[in-house]
Amino acid sequence: MGCLVNFFELSSVDWTQAATIAIAITALGLSVWEGVQNRMHNRLSVRPILSMYTHTDLDTLSFHSTIQNNGLGPAIISSYRIFLDGKELQEAKEDPADTLKSCLKIAFNLPEECFQHYRSGGFKSGYAIKPDSSFTLAKVIFKSVSGIDEALLEQAGKRVNIVVEYNDIYGKPCGEVDTHREGDTALPTRETAE
Repeated sequence: MGCLVNFFELSSVDWTQAATIAIAITALGLSVWEGVQNRMHNRLSVRPILSMYTHTDLDTLSFHSTIQNNGLGPAIISSYRIFLDGKELQEAKEDPADTLKSCLKIAFNLPEECFQHYRSGGFKSGYAIKPDSSFTLAKVIFKSVSGIDEALLEQAGKRVNIVVEYNDIYGKPCGEVDTHREGDTALPTRETAE
């Protein structure tokens, strides 16, 4: 029984040392907890929140998709996909506007002569969208003699869906956003749901 300490026989110096050790361990525990909480807060305070909108304009005969970052941190684009009638286009090209043009050609059986202009502005995987800014993902302008009308432009907005996956500045997946979902919240991807 030499290992057991009789607490009643401890001197005041021993009690002071024990109290000092207890206070130090408590302070260390609180510092670690505060550090974890601070790290979580810092990550949340730079979380991007993307929303996407599809616009059709009969005056300019254009169809374009805009992506907007409503969050506090930059959004790093990891990938994009374009769907037609719910089926992903496998021949996706580097330029989303080129892919969108191909999609519209397939969807409405349009000849090349119908297209006046199409552009994207350099959008690709790895592109960063700064907070509180918007960016035209892809824009297609039709020629006025092409026979494009309001009904066809509306139907294009319903049949074509663009899905963008993005990460935060730390590389953590934030989810995906698409042109058919209303609102500013992205759905989580498989990686973010875990």
